[in-house]
Amino acid sequence: MFKRTLKLTTGILLALPAVASAAPIYVEYDARVNTCLCGDSGYAPGDRLYGWLKIDTDLAPPDRHETVPGGQVHSSYWMPGGPDFISGIGFPGSVSPNHNQFNVDEVQVIDDSPGPFSYQGYAIWDYSNDGKGGSTAFELQVASEDRVDDFIHGKGLLQSFDTANLDGALKFIGRITHDVAGAVSYVIDLAVDRVSITPGRCRAP
Repeated sequence: MFKRTLKLTTGILLALPAVASAAPIYVEYDARVNTCLCGDSGYAPGDRLYGWLKIDTDLAPPDRHETVPGGQVHSSYWMPGGPDFISGIGFPGSVSPNHNQFNVDEVQVIDDSPGPFSYQGYAIWDYSNDGKGGSTAFELQVASEDRVDDFIHGKGLLQSFDTANLDGALKFIGRITHDVAGAVSYVIDLAVDRVSITPGRCRAP
């Protein structure tokens, strides 16, 4: 389901005419199904799952920690009932509003590279629904706590990196949860091999 949906979404987005706006951010990933309550999803442990997400920077809410005083190193682009600003996975042909005020799209950026802990991270939560009470949540995170790579620069939404070019110890989280009318249908935990963030263009075929 997700491989086919991702390819269809790619074709639709690339066919759209260019408009004057802030550069979108493309998040490409390559992963394998690690463990899953697969149900009828068609996936099994070991299957490859790859694709991309598009972050619409024009629609993204402001950083809700922006006004926090002190040395805040953590940003969160999220608000209750916020906009659907991340696309690329979900139900075929749907561009749906988020299904409640708390399960909404979010991007978190952490940059403590010059600080005492050297923690860096980029995390994404993409929510979509089918209009019938069903929903899909896709979580993707990459982080590091060492000082080998400095791949997050500030806590802004716009970043640019490819984990294939990094040498340090990276930690990944990938998970897809699909609900049908409030009942969990399947949960897929991913072993993530690569994540890249590219403002303005998508390298995926």
